[in-house]
Amino acid sequence: MVIDPPELSAAETLLLGRLMERYGHRRYAMSRVLFDDAYACLGQSVKAYDAGAFLASCAMSRAALEGALNTFLTMKRIEGTDAAFGFHPILDRAGNVRSPNMAELIDSVIREGGLTEADRPKIDRVKNDGDLALHIVQRHFSGTIAEMQELEDGPQLEPPRQWPYRADAREDITTTIELIGTLIEKMGF
Repeated sequence: MVIDPPELSAAETLLLGRLMERYGHRRYAMSRVLFDDAYACLGQSVKAYDAGAFLASCAMSRAALEGALNTFLTMKRIEGTDAAFGFHPILDRAGNVRSPNMAELIDSVIREGGLTEADRPKIDRVKNDGDLALHIVQRHFSGTIAEMQELEDGPQLEPPRQWPYRADAREDITTTIELIGTLIEKMGF
């Protein structure tokens, strides 16, 4: 069965062009196979941005970054080959396959040299915007409680930002592209 690829928006076409320009066709094609889930999420982030759905865009940028971090940690080059990679799942101490949370993924990728501590503010921004988007109602409720508490106790620290905007979503997309690019390079593409 042949499935036609979905049509790309102008922004997705631009994104694809930037990735191909940065990595060349062969390297991009190889990374596209390994980072398929991350690229798919990134494409959805761009589509959401195009549609003005900035919360959804932030959530999908976070998902793309999480997928790329997982790929970096689980796909290892097979010794003696130029392009072959093997899947090495993340295991717990008992040897069972596990799915680490985002904070653990970030720490592990930094520890393994895929990204650096200098990248952490960018990583945290994408993660936090995505978390905010995914938990907006909870945050809104927490903000309302904080406002009520402030009426009783006086001014408190500034509450967390409540809503990612267009500029936040755009920065998350470009930051995610940059971070995925760094991971691709560290994997030897």
